[in-house]
Amino acid sequence: MIELRRDGAVEHIELEPEDSYRLELENLSDAIRGRGEPLLGRDDAVGNAHAIEALYRSAETGAPVTLVH
Repeated sequence: MIELRRDGAVEHIELEPEDSYRLELENLSDAIRGRGEPLLGRDDAVGNAHAIEALYRSAETGAPVTLVH
């Protein structure tokens, strides 16, 4: 369930559970076959790599780090 709060009102939105990895692979498969555009691209992958590197640096130093990209 998603709880959406705006303008003082609260809206609850029910969602069916989905396998996000399966959905991502289906999207990529469709893009490879020319049936659509990939939802996640290079910028998303590079951003994830930067975030993972920052987490490792933080774990090594025991201190928060600034995410730089």
